Amino acid sequence: MGIVLDKFQKDAIRLIGEGKSVIVSAPTGAGKTLIAEHVMQRVLYSGKRVIYTSPVKALSNQKFRDFSVQFPDKTGIVTGDVSINPYAPLLIMTTEILRNRLFSENSSSVDYSWVIFDEIHYIDDPDRGTVWEESLMFLPEGMKFLGLSATLPNVDEFASWISRIRGEDISVVKEDKRPVPLNFYFVSGRKVYKDPAFIKNRSHGYSIGEQRYGKRKKLPHDNDVISLITGLRSRDRLPAIYFTMNRKRTVSLAESLASFDFLGKIDKKKVTDTIDIALQRHGSVDNPGFNDIIPLLKRGIAYHHAGMLPTVKELVEKLFTAGLIRIVFATATFSLGINMPAKSVILDELKKRSGRTFRIMPRRDFFQMGGRAGRRGIDKTGYVYSFTDPSIQLHSIKSLINGIPEPVSSRFAISYAGILNLYERYGEDIYSIYYRSFKYFLEKRKEDGVKLSGLRKKVKLLKELKHLDAGGVTKSGKFAREIHGYELPLGEVFKSNLIKNLYPKDLVYITLALVYEPKRGEKAIPEHGRSKYLYKLTKPLISRIHRYEKANDINITSPAFNFNLSPAAELWMKEEPFFWCVYNAGIDEGDLIRYFRMSIQILRELLNTDISMQSRSKVEKATSLLNRDIIDAERELRGENVRDQQFEEKF
Repeated sequence: MGIVLDKFQKDAIRLIGEGKSVIVSAPTGAGKTLIAEHVMQRVLYSGKRVIYTSPVKALSNQKFRDFSVQFPDKTGIVTGDVSINPYAPLLIMTTEILRNRLFSENSSSVDYSWVIFDEIHYIDDPDRGTVWEESLMFLPEGMKFLGLSATLPNVDEFASWISRIRGEDISVVKEDKRPVPLNFYFVSGRKVYKDPAFIKNRSHGYSIGEQRYGKRKKLPHDNDVISLITGLRSRDRLPAIYFTMNRKRTVSLAESLASFDFLGKIDKKKVTDTIDIALQRHGSVDNPGFNDIIPLLKRGIAYHHAGMLPTVKELVEKLFTAGLIRIVFATATFSLGINMPAKSVILDELKKRSGRTFRIMPRRDFFQMGGRAGRRGIDKTGYVYSFTDPSIQLHSIKSLINGIPEPVSSRFAISYAGILNLYERYGEDIYSIYYRSFKYFLEKRKEDGVKLSGLRKKVKLLKELKHLDAGGVTKSGKFAREIHGYELPLGEVFKSNLIKNLYPKDLVYITLALVYEPKRGEKAIPEHGRSKYLYKLTKPLISRIHRYEKANDINITSPAFNFNLSPAAELWMKEEPFFWCVYNAGIDEGDLIRYFRMSIQILRELLNTDISMQSRSKVEKATSLLNRDIIDAERELRGENVRDQQFEEKF
């Protein structure tokens, strides 16, 4: 096809051909996916099998759509929401699913010869990084892996750790040069500066790290944003992605451009046809999730955030990729792995919350977003515009652009379910797994008692709750180890034998109450109905768990039950319109879908436990009450492939 490979691509492909495991660190847009595709082609051609794992479901779904075109009938996907062709030779999954399979002694994952970790720097994620670390720690012997990352500054150190625990040399391929160079600009008010030193009234003595919430500078005014975008349009520097940290702001900024029209007649017709295809698949024009954004899409304007309907987000992504969106206002999740390059990127602010203060954002975050600027093979240069203000010290801005990126660290904190799964394999030798962790590798010259102590405390607590005893993992422990993230609360429900007295709807309310993350200060006590009864049943159970966790000095406590989404779930189970459910939930529609799907995932995990046939029937009924129409992620993904074909046929 006339593709000319860069040196780092050639080096990686050569090492893979030699049978080496490889980590590739190269800038966003450099062409790392091509290396992954080479592994897939090589493995599938030889009749073997390969796993592709990513940090988030949305990215897994996108890769399933992409690879289904390249490798038809050979691609499958397994996430918490979806299972399509789960025994395919090319299997896409979230890293949580991979980790859970590796913990299971009867895991089919050992049948795969290669695993590809996309966005492998996610090992540094505060909430989910431990999942990545555990996956790397327990990969089967002999399974080769490819790690891909745009932001892995201490890649040699990281590779040394993996080499040590796997007993094989891990090859490293590094590329620092961007295929499309970046030009940086700084915006204050309606003026754009190449050098931030020219921004007036800079306070040289003020440390952004000390800025309290109450003293936060205002975000750019809508008129300033409009002025900048007008300038980019006149200079032919669109399409652009405008990153902001606030969901509501993505919508308000997009709506502030309602008087603009970036599309000509031909492109406008393409957008209209694409919207029609989506509406045919997903329902009526009465659907607010579509209706609110459609007038903007027809003008080449969009917004994108996690609270939107998944189908609307996918529509925005499809239109942007096709060059039919000229400006999209998005939260940072838009930059994670999804292949959405632009000519320009705009950052609403360079500050990020850190505890009770605002600090300059990490350099890795800056380049994760800014790196989307510059389309390979299209643009000679990419443009990054940052709104800033005098409260940020000049040296902080210069360090952000030219400084050394923050090294990736460890977030190792193995879960209760992980301990229960590994205890049967290791018994009291389970503490030895700490010495395989990246955490220990990084801190082995220091005191190594902190995390090891945490592991001991969790084992002690599991013994106190009778999930472990002298004989190993107990019956309740075998139940709890299948419920990742919610093992102790549901383990107590199982132990107390409550499940036999619950109705299918009760199981929906209980699982939904566990996954729901209430807003700060939100009242958690239901006022009436079945939820009030279930709250009274579960309150003593979670209180008991929290007492034990406090007594064992475990800081991150198990989630409590919060039944505030029960009214929305009740309406949905009565087959009321989804947006009436959203109205009663008081949260964004995308969040409600996510919580419903998380509830379904727990219900499916319950089916992996040794429950009675009667209880199994209740769980299956509960799942069917939730998993329909817009909530059914698997139906949605299958339908997406049909829409992709229709889209390609038209354009």
